[in-house]
Amino acid sequence: MNVVKPVFLPVLGVLGMAAVLLSLCGCGGGSGSDPAAQTVTTTGRFEPLAFMLTTRSVFQQGEPVLLIFTVTNTSSKPVSYTVDRSGTAVIVSRGSQEVLSYRPLNAGVYIPPQQVILDGGETRTFTERWNQQDNEDRQVPPGKYSIRVFLDAGLLDGKPVPFKALSAEPVEVTIR
Repeated sequence: MNVVKPVFLPVLGVLGMAAVLLSLCGCGGGSGSDPAAQTVTTTGRFEPLAFMLTTRSVFQQGEPVLLIFTVTNTSSKPVSYTVDRSGTAVIVSRGSQEVLSYRPLNAGVYIPPQQVILDGGETRTFTERWNQQDNEDRQVPPGKYSIRVFLDAGLLDGKPVPFKALSAEPVEVTIR
């Protein structure tokens, strides 16, 4: 097993985070932004890890849904976790029905497990995009959707971890 410190997306500086938040809330001056859309953020915790998931609340049909997922080691000691893929998994639901479940970079490509070290106080940021398609690559209809992003780690400090424990609460988005 290789020990690596991958760079998924550098931790954003103040200006970078401001640009991301402006684009999420539709204040970046781009066309097609919904003035009613607001930025929504949910949080979660598992042992020393804190999770945050941020996106906009409203999207036009066909508009990619940008998801910003952060993982922070809230302790002063390093934490290790083992990943098999890119490090995240996404589940989209409508009501009680799962619409989409995917793990990026899992398109038939074997990626050997990697141990990742997250230093005390360190934050990793992952960005995902949902293209509003279901598991059969069909456009989903307008409506309300619940989205969760998970840290796709099988082990935390060498101990097995329940898959759905490593996530913020789901965010709710509306497709118009």
